[in-house]
Amino acid sequence: MVRYQKPPKSWEIQFCRSYSELTECRATTRGAFDPLIDNVSFNNFEVKTSSLGVHVGRGIFTKVDIPMHNFVMLETAVHNVQFPPFTHELIENTLDVYEEMAEELQVVADYMEGYGYENDVMVGG
Repeated sequence: MVRYQKPPKSWEIQFCRSYSELTECRATTRGAFDPLIDNVSFNNFEVKTSSLGVHVGRGIFTKVDIPMHNFVMLETAVHNVQFPPFTHELIENTLDVYEEMAEELQVVADYMEGYGYENDVMVGG
């Protein structure tokens, strides 16, 4: 889902060339705040166990109603954790080969799988 939240710069440019009248294309500069658009800061959210049932897991929940067209936790957008394709492959291969490291490395793999990683698909032509 991370790619939908913050798409690659090339997708953003192409989209805004087609839909330049949209507020999102006029008002934002990638990685910067626009003082004319309100931001719902991270203080208005909490991480807690989901109430949807057993084994559903945790989630991020809002403490306030979020008005349409507001930024959401924009101040945290600069703190991305990225796992490039090579790192993902290295972790997976290490898990397969080194059993003594599996327990410690599995924590990183679970985090990566649970919160997303970069998937670099190359298409030949």
